[in-house]
Amino acid sequence: VHYLLIGIDNRTDTFEGGRSDALMIFSVNETSGRIVLSSMPRDTLVYINGKGYDKITHTYAYGKAKLLVETVERNFDINIKHYFTINFAGMEKVIDALGGVEIELTQKESDHMLSFFEVGGTTAGVNNLTGKQALTYCRIRKIDSDFERTRRQYDVLMAIYDKVKVMSPVKYPSLITAMYDYFYT
Repeated sequence: VHYLLIGIDNRTDTFEGGRSDALMIFSVNETSGRIVLSSMPRDTLVYINGKGYDKITHTYAYGKAKLLVETVERNFDINIKHYFTINFAGMEKVIDALGGVEIELTQKESDHMLSFFEVGGTTAGVNNLTGKQALTYCRIRKIDSDFERTRRQYDVLMAIYDKVKVMSPVKYPSLITAMYDYFYT
Protein backbone atom coordinates (compact mmCIF):
# COMPACT_ATOMS: atom_id res chain seq x y z
CA VAL A 1 0.00 0.00 0.00
CA HIS A 2 1.45 3.36 -1.04
CA TYR A 3 0.81 6.74 0.59
CA LEU A 4 1.97 10.08 -0.78
CA LEU A 5 3.47 12.50 1.75
CA ILE A 6 3.33 16.06 0.43
CA GLY A 7 5.07 19.03 2.01
CA ILE A 8 3.94 22.24 0.32
CA ASP A 9 5.82 25.52 0.40
CA ASN A 10 2.76 27.55 1.33
CA ARG A 11 3.69 30.12 3.95
CA THR A 12 0.13 30.62 5.25
CA ASP A 13 -2.12 28.34 7.28
CA THR A 14 -3.97 27.19 4.15
CA PHE A 15 -3.42 24.54 1.50
CA GLU A 16 -4.07 26.91 -1.40
CA GLY A 17 -1.32 27.52 -3.92
CA GLY A 18 2.24 26.54 -3.31
CA ARG A 19 4.37 23.79 -4.75
CA SER A 20 5.16 20.33 -3.47
CA ASP A 21 8.46 21.28 -1.86
CA ALA A 22 8.91 17.82 -0.33
CA LEU A 23 7.46 14.68 -1.83
CA MET A 24 7.81 11.16 -0.46
CA ILE A 25 6.15 7.82 -1.06
CA PHE A 26 5.51 5.86 2.12
CA SER A 27 5.11 2.19 1.15
CA VAL A 28 3.85 -0.49 3.54
CA ASN A 29 4.17 -4.18 2.74
CA GLU A 30 1.35 -5.52 4.88
CA THR A 31 2.52 -9.14 4.44
CA SER A 32 6.11 -8.68 5.61
CA GLY A 33 5.50 -5.62 7.80
CA ARG A 34 8.26 -3.77 5.95
CA ILE A 35 8.04 -0.01 5.45
CA VAL A 36 9.95 1.91 2.78
CA LEU A 37 10.17 5.70 2.47
CA SER A 38 11.25 7.04 -0.94
CA SER A 39 11.91 10.69 -1.71
CA MET A 40 11.21 12.25 -5.07
CA PRO A 41 13.50 15.16 -5.99
CA ARG A 42 11.45 18.28 -6.60
CA ASP A 43 13.11 18.94 -9.96
CA THR A 44 12.14 15.53 -11.40
CA LEU A 45 10.78 16.08 -14.91
CA VAL A 46 7.36 14.44 -15.34
CA TYR A 47 4.38 14.60 -17.66
CA ILE A 48 1.56 16.59 -16.03
CA ASN A 49 -1.89 16.16 -17.57
CA GLY A 50 -2.96 19.44 -19.20
CA LYS A 51 0.46 21.05 -18.70
CA GLY A 52 2.94 18.84 -20.57
CA TYR A 53 6.40 18.17 -19.17
CA ASP A 54 7.44 20.12 -16.11
CA LYS A 55 9.08 19.72 -12.71
CA ILE A 56 7.04 17.58 -10.32
CA THR A 57 7.22 20.36 -7.71
CA HIS A 58 4.92 22.51 -9.86
CA THR A 59 2.15 19.90 -10.05
CA TYR A 60 0.56 20.85 -6.71
CA ALA A 61 0.32 24.50 -7.80
CA TYR A 62 -1.45 23.44 -11.00
CA GLY A 63 -4.03 21.12 -9.48
CA LYS A 64 -3.37 20.45 -5.79
CA ALA A 65 -3.10 16.94 -4.37
CA LYS A 66 -5.52 15.37 -6.84
CA LEU A 67 -3.37 16.26 -9.85
CA LEU A 68 -0.18 15.40 -7.96
CA VAL A 69 -1.45 11.91 -7.09
CA GLU A 70 -2.58 11.38 -10.69
CA THR A 71 0.83 12.54 -11.96
CA VAL A 72 2.79 10.25 -9.63
CA GLU A 73 0.56 7.29 -10.50
CA ARG A 74 0.86 7.86 -14.26
CA ASN A 75 4.60 8.60 -14.39
CA PHE A 76 5.77 5.94 -11.94
CA ASP A 77 3.15 3.20 -12.49
CA ILE A 78 2.20 3.11 -8.82
CA ASN A 79 -1.19 3.13 -7.11
CA ILE A 80 -1.41 5.75 -4.36
CA LYS A 81 -4.03 4.79 -1.77
CA HIS A 82 -4.05 8.03 0.26
CA TYR A 83 -2.12 11.27 0.58
CA PHE A 84 -1.19 13.51 3.48
CA THR A 85 -0.38 17.18 2.92
CA ILE A 86 1.32 19.52 5.36
CA ASN A 87 2.39 23.12 4.80
CA PHE A 88 5.33 25.09 6.21
CA ALA A 89 3.33 26.40 9.19
CA GLY A 90 2.11 22.92 10.02
CA MET A 91 5.58 21.42 9.96
CA GLU A 92 6.77 24.05 12.43
CA LYS A 93 3.77 23.50 14.74
CA VAL A 94 4.13 19.71 14.78
CA ILE A 95 7.82 19.90 15.68
CA ASP A 96 7.20 22.54 18.33
CA ALA A 97 4.41 20.37 19.81
CA LEU A 98 7.03 17.61 20.17
CA GLY A 99 9.45 19.95 21.94
CA GLY A 100 11.79 20.07 18.95
CA VAL A 101 13.85 17.40 17.19
CA GLU A 102 17.48 16.40 17.57
CA ILE A 103 19.49 16.86 14.39
CA GLU A 104 23.25 16.90 13.85
CA LEU A 105 24.28 19.90 11.75
CA THR A 106 27.48 20.55 9.89
CA GLN A 107 29.11 23.95 10.28
CA LYS A 108 28.17 24.69 6.67
CA GLU A 109 24.48 23.90 7.34
CA SER A 110 24.39 25.98 10.52
CA ASP A 111 26.09 28.92 8.80
CA HIS A 112 23.74 28.72 5.79
CA MET A 113 20.65 28.67 8.00
CA LEU A 114 21.76 32.01 9.43
CA SER A 115 23.23 33.67 6.33
CA PHE A 116 20.63 32.63 3.74
CA PHE A 117 17.44 32.09 5.78
CA GLU A 118 18.28 34.39 8.71
CA VAL A 119 17.43 31.62 11.19
CA GLY A 120 20.04 31.38 13.90
CA GLY A 121 20.49 29.66 17.20
CA THR A 122 22.33 26.60 15.91
CA THR A 123 25.91 25.37 15.93
CA ALA A 124 27.81 22.51 14.32
CA GLY A 125 26.97 19.28 16.14
CA VAL A 126 23.79 17.96 17.69
CA ASN A 127 21.04 20.56 18.15
CA ASN A 128 17.49 20.36 19.44
CA LEU A 129 15.85 22.25 16.58
CA THR A 130 12.65 24.24 16.99
CA GLY A 131 9.98 23.93 14.32
CA LYS A 132 11.29 26.98 12.46
CA GLN A 133 14.89 25.73 12.60
CA ALA A 134 13.93 22.20 11.47
CA LEU A 135 11.90 23.55 8.56
CA THR A 136 14.84 25.74 7.56
CA TYR A 137 17.16 22.74 7.77
CA CYS A 138 14.80 20.79 5.46
CA ARG A 139 14.83 23.61 2.91
CA ILE A 140 18.63 23.91 2.54
CA ARG A 141 19.66 23.18 -1.04
CA LYS A 142 22.11 25.83 -2.17
CA ILE A 143 25.16 24.47 -0.32
CA ASP A 144 25.15 20.99 -1.87
CA SER A 145 22.53 19.06 -3.84
CA ASP A 146 18.87 18.13 -3.95
CA PHE A 147 19.89 14.63 -2.86
CA GLU A 148 21.33 16.10 0.35
CA ARG A 149 18.20 18.19 0.75
CA THR A 150 16.00 15.09 0.58
CA ARG A 151 18.33 13.40 3.11
CA ARG A 152 17.79 16.32 5.46
CA GLN A 153 14.01 15.97 5.05
CA TYR A 154 14.31 12.26 5.82
CA ASP A 155 16.45 13.03 8.89
CA VAL A 156 13.75 15.34 10.25
CA LEU A 157 10.99 12.79 9.62
CA MET A 158 13.01 10.11 11.40
CA ALA A 159 13.69 12.50 14.30
CA ILE A 160 9.93 13.11 14.56
CA TYR A 161 9.35 9.35 14.50
CA ASP A 162 11.99 8.81 17.19
CA LYS A 163 10.24 11.35 19.43
CA VAL A 164 6.76 9.89 18.89
CA LYS A 165 7.75 6.25 19.40
CA VAL A 166 8.99 6.93 22.96
CA MET A 167 6.19 9.34 23.81
CA SER A 168 3.66 8.27 26.39
CA PRO A 169 0.39 7.25 24.68
CA VAL A 170 -1.34 9.60 27.13
CA LYS A 171 0.19 12.50 25.16
CA TYR A 172 -1.09 11.30 21.74
CA PRO A 173 -4.45 13.15 21.96
CA SER A 174 -2.75 16.52 22.59
CA LEU A 175 -0.28 15.86 19.74
CA ILE A 176 -3.09 14.91 17.36
CA THR A 177 -5.01 18.03 18.40
CA ALA A 178 -1.94 20.19 17.71
CA MET A 179 -1.45 18.54 14.31
CA TYR A 180 -5.09 18.36 13.21
CA ASP A 181 -5.40 21.77 11.55
CA TYR A 182 -2.08 21.42 9.71
CA PHE A 183 -2.76 18.25 7.71
CA TYR A 184 -4.97 17.86 4.69
CA THR A 185 -5.80 14.40 3.47
